[in-house]
Amino acid sequence: MTKDQRGQERFRIECPVVVQSQNIDVQTADIRGILIDIASHGARFVSTESLPAGSHVVLEVELPSPRRGSNRIRFEGTVLRSQLQYEVAVAFPDSGRFLRPDLEDFHQSVEASEKE
Repeated sequence: MTKDQRGQERFRIECPVVVQSQNIDVQTADIRGILIDIASHGARFVSTESLPAGSHVVLEVELPSPRRGSNRIRFEGTVLRSQLQYEVAVAFPDSGRFLRPDLEDFHQSVEASEKE
């Protein structure tokens, strides 16, 4: 865990992420990437493609889980920026509301990976 300059606690965790664009006028295939870190208000990941700022996306993150092997959690957000090497920052509305209520599993898996 690291604290960023905005005061939000960030969880540094590298795991697969699938990004689905929610823009009605543009049909795109799922974009695959690796999550870099996540906080209650957003996340950063490296992807195989750039995403335009302002795009509405759903992130599907596959987190390690000591009980089930892995755990999929979905987040809805808006792309803030997408830098040269396709490092993408996404903001979550409603303070990081999970699309599935798996916060406890996520927090436990992060704590377990930090102890290793």
